[in-house]
Amino acid sequence: MTTIRATLVAIGGIGHPTARFVSKSEDRTFALRLESHATAQQLARFIYGELEIVAEVQRNEEGVILSGNLSEVREVLRGEAMAAWTEWYARAGFSSDEVEDLEAALCHFEEDFR
Repeated sequence: MTTIRATLVAIGGIGHPTARFVSKSEDRTFALRLESHATAQQLARFIYGELEIVAEVQRNEEGVILSGNLSEVREVLRGEAMAAWTEWYARAGFSSDEVEDLEAALCHFEEDFR
């Protein structure tokens, strides 16, 4: 299972409904198969919203998502970003209290990998 933060950009399909997503962590948009049309209807309220999705995905050699099945969806509400980073720091074994300016720290981190 893979967890991805993504934006829902389309839902459709007559036989087997799918949802199309775009994510900053993925190079391309990707589609995931949905369990049912009822699932598609429930998911529709999140169109163009930021979500945290859990899916079983198949990737090619370059890591691009080729297909997959959506398992879970959680809406990411505004203001949750800091909480998400705090949780990430905790799981990584660091205290977010050690970082005074998260945005500056992330920019510095990004520059290290250019």
